[in-house]
Amino acid sequence: MIKQMLIFSLMLGMMFSLPAVSSAQEKKGDQPAAAKAAVDKHADKPAEKAPEKPAAEKPAGKPGDKPADAGAGQPMMPKSAVLVEKVFSRPSVIDKKYVGVIEAINTVVSVTRVSGDIMNVAFHEGDLVKEGELLFEIDDVRYAATVKSAEARIEQVKARIQYAEASYKRNLTLYKEITGVSEDEVESVASTLASAKAELRALEAELILSKDDLQNTKIYSKITGRAGRLPHSKGNYVTPASGALITVVQMDPIYIRFSMSEKDFISMFGNVDNLKKTATVVLQLADGTFYKNGDDAPMKGEIMFIDNAVKTSLSSVSIWASFKNPTERLNPGGIAGVHLTKTDTTEYPVVKSSAIMFTQQGTQIYVLGPGDVPELRTVTLGATDSGGVYRAITNGLKVGETVIIDGMHKIMTLPNAQGQMQTLPVAPMTEAARDAMAKEASVELKQVKDDRAAAKAAEEAKAAEKSGAAKKETK
Repeated sequence: MIKQMLIFSLMLGMMFSLPAVSSAQEKKGDQPAAAKAAVDKHADKPAEKAPEKPAAEKPAGKPGDKPADAGAGQPMMPKSAVLVEKVFSRPSVIDKKYVGVIEAINTVVSVTRVSGDIMNVAFHEGDLVKEGELLFEIDDVRYAATVKSAEARIEQVKARIQYAEASYKRNLTLYKEITGVSEDEVESVASTLASAKAELRALEAELILSKDDLQNTKIYSKITGRAGRLPHSKGNYVTPASGALITVVQMDPIYIRFSMSEKDFISMFGNVDNLKKTATVVLQLADGTFYKNGDDAPMKGEIMFIDNAVKTSLSSVSIWASFKNPTERLNPGGIAGVHLTKTDTTEYPVVKSSAIMFTQQGTQIYVLGPGDVPELRTVTLGATDSGGVYRAITNGLKVGETVIIDGMHKIMTLPNAQGQMQTLPVAPMTEAARDAMAKEASVELKQVKDDRAAAKAAEEAKAAEKSGAAKKETK
């Protein structure tokens, strides 16, 4: 029926777009050659009356256009064309969408632990720095001198200890053999020795601190990552109070943090282990494309951990997933759509989402019954696929049944002979058949346009020929 309507519209366009006869031609009685020939041919023939067909002989319509009797006293109604599709089954895929925030797994802020002028900056802003790579060199003259001073004092104390130990041994021997050495003198020497040893330990600790300060005049990167803005350039005097010298952010791998409602978490997974085992996470970037890693399939992330407490105000739990980021398309602080899916091993009937209607009676679908009569059926919805095109039906529908996916507004209900309302049959059509018919109609439309163009060109050629002949006669 769609094909016939397209051809009928085309014929109407041809009727109203035929070239008009000019007023000058009307005055002279001239007509286009084709029209004049038609008039001359039938001028002497009487009009013939078309034979009337018997009342019982009515032309039969095409399949799909056959009138349906709505009941006694009701007009014959043509069948309305609707799109249909067979119900099939597949595992139910639960797909949830969330808004995620991109976070760096590690962020290191490098600060100086000593004071001094920055003598060298060994990188450029925005560079990818490796773990252990030199970043800054701070003036180390004072700290090197402090180390040498501490080392010298240690040597001095060691010499005193050596003398005190020898003196203690001598006095102890004299005390035991000669009565001229008192016990007080022995204890005094022992005290001097112990004091020197304590001083040595203090100086050794001081040396450790001095060496640490000297070592801290060179600042190295603690992680591999991307360097940020440099607030203090070469030549500036910095202290521990100067704050961050540089911030290095780990780019690969990277975290995506998103929040799932407590209800979804419990109903879909129940615990963290099931979440890690059965959940699949992919990202949709700000430009609408899915995050990939060199191939056509979206890159899958790995659930790392969830927060240790539910956010009471939102009744949600925060989840962190890790993604590889070798090309650094994901930048900390960015926003991305998180598609979290869970595949159920149980198979359910699946229909297109366009077939589903939400009414006051509930969720309903038109199912094609015997004689192509639509039947309204209440169903229970399941999960939607990632694209939102198909929806699982957990109750009310069977695999193999035919449902109407488009044209539900064409379905009509009229009273029958007994006064009861009945739904009229429809003309079912698949999407493939519709596309084939549209393609055929397009080809026919092109042919008609070509024929019209050829006819118009022929008329113009004849008119030009006649005009040339008239000019010759005038001369």
